[in-house]
Amino acid sequence: MSQLQIGLISLGALIILAVLLFNWWQERNIKREMVLRFDGPIDDVLMEELRGQRQPEVTEDFHIDEDIHIDTGPEPEIRDETAVAEPMATQVDEDIPPETGTVESVQEEPEPPPPQTASTESPAEQEIVADELPVEPESEPVSTVTEKFPPVVDSQIDEIAIITLNQPCNGAAIRDALQPLPVFTKTVRWLGLGANGASHLLTKEQEQTSFTRIIGALQLADRSGPASGEDLRNFHAKVEDLSMRIGGELEWHEHGDPLQYARELDQFCIDVDVMISLQLKVGAGGPFAGTKLRGLAEVAGLTLKDDGKFHYLNEAGDSLFILACLDQRVLTSEMLRTALLDGVALMMDVPRVANGAEVFNQMVLLGRKLETALSTTLMDENQQPLGDAEIDKIRQQLKVIYSSMFARGITPGSPTALRLFS
Repeated sequence: MSQLQIGLISLGALIILAVLLFNWWQERNIKREMVLRFDGPIDDVLMEELRGQRQPEVTEDFHIDEDIHIDTGPEPEIRDETAVAEPMATQVDEDIPPETGTVESVQEEPEPPPPQTASTESPAEQEIVADELPVEPESEPVSTVTEKFPPVVDSQIDEIAIITLNQPCNGAAIRDALQPLPVFTKTVRWLGLGANGASHLLTKEQEQTSFTRIIGALQLADRSGPASGEDLRNFHAKVEDLSMRIGGELEWHEHGDPLQYARELDQFCIDVDVMISLQLKVGAGGPFAGTKLRGLAEVAGLTLKDDGKFHYLNEAGDSLFILACLDQRVLTSEMLRTALLDGVALMMDVPRVANGAEVFNQMVLLGRKLETALSTTLMDENQQPLGDAEIDKIRQQLKVIYSSMFARGITPGSPTALRLFS
């Protein structure tokens, strides 16, 4: 082998080694840059507002042991205090999960923020407190009647009937007396209450349980609209028929004209049913790689779910906001390896999210970081760029929505809110 050949081989080996070292160095720099981009700045205004805009947590326990379905119509899911959606109910023998309720329509006014002490807080801190969303006032019992209602019943959104039986009756006899059930377009729940006050949804598993009272509840509205006059007529007729068959004293808990109340409740839902969408579209830099989006999303704490969207989850695993492809493509691990994307959207379902002010600030903070990392522009759903002034307008709109919900006695993200906005 000549010296020329040996020299060429050595030169080739050096070039290959240099390329490998350069790729390793570049990959290391990119990873370090991604991590640094998601280390929030110490004086981030959004994070300061995030700490100042805490919303009240739902503290009630919405679980009832041994509750199972008797299904008479489509039924939304129910959450416990961390707000988990309940499954649809379509068959009589399926289970119905518990939900929370009260007897009377509680109109609660938000409390004013506590007085500030100038000696202990800076002007910026005082401004944040003054700009907080209305906090739901601590509720007090409306009347002793509320104790009759189990958590799966809520007089805010249900038409409720209570039958006090002349003598105890087992679940099998009550189930037989309920047949045949009419077809309802809204969810109807039938429950039995024992002498000790324990409540159970009337299912086959409770056929041998003895009950002293029966509760029927018709949901008056959801995202598909208000309950119809036919629903109300069928419900009233079935309750009265059951009372005569089984033998008991009937007591109604309703809102004057139930049909009008259902329509007003539906209008309330329309007024506060808002989906916030922050869109990120590419500019002169062109499309970005799906692998880059996944890396940034996972560093920010988002999880890719089976629905093809990244979800920002709380500690209980509930979705607070999502990151989805702007062209509605389903995101999967395989697709992200090779795809080039023109844009994504961050979305938050306002009435279904507790602590909405904090969640919105987290979403905006992530949007700003993605805007820089992906060389995109943060815009609203009308394709208008979002500056600080526009973001503040959205915060003001959130205040109006949450004030309306609290005034109605419906806490954002609560089981009642999940039932209404489903």
